[in-house]
Amino acid sequence: MVDNNAKVELSDDELIERAKKGDEKAFELLVKKYQKGIYRLTYRMTNDHFTADELAMDTFIRAFKALDRFRKGANFFNWIYTIGMRLSLNFLKKEKRKVNIDPELVNVMSHRQMHEDGLLDRVIAKETTMRIREAIQRLPEKLKKVLLLRVDEELSYEEIAATLHIPPGTVMSRLNRARDRLKKSMGSYLES
Repeated sequence: MVDNNAKVELSDDELIERAKKGDEKAFELLVKKYQKGIYRLTYRMTNDHFTADELAMDTFIRAFKALDRFRKGANFFNWIYTIGMRLSLNFLKKEKRKVNIDPELVNVMSHRQMHEDGLLDRVIAKETTMRIREAIQRLPEKLKKVLLLRVDEELSYEEIAATLHIPPGTVMSRLNRARDRLKKSMGSYLES
């Protein structure tokens, strides 16, 4: 068992080995360590708090069930991040979610008629963010993965390569293609 009073922090490998032997506290420590990162991933993929919570929880459940297949010495964060990414992408494929116009935003715009200071700027910023997210969602899956890992999670090319099991050169190529496609799809919007 993991001693909660111990000052020594166990490595991921040690926690995984203990979890494989039935130590639930060890796996709980892994969850605590990585839950914010996995939630951040699932939220950025779905843009919905409830769905992100569900997907993050599913990610850890799947990881726990598959823990015996985890290779000793591999990077646990990359492994669990990949599980979260796949679950999120599968969810999006099933739902084929469309971004809807926020009814509250429309209500505010019609009632105040854009006279309040800063409202126009907030509306423009919200619409721009929405359009960027829509454009990202339309990217091919392999380009979207690389872009989200680089921009949202700020992973290095090497970390992305390890997470997706592709060479770093492929990461750079896909990232460039993703950026080019975003520029093209956002070009007419940004020019208007």
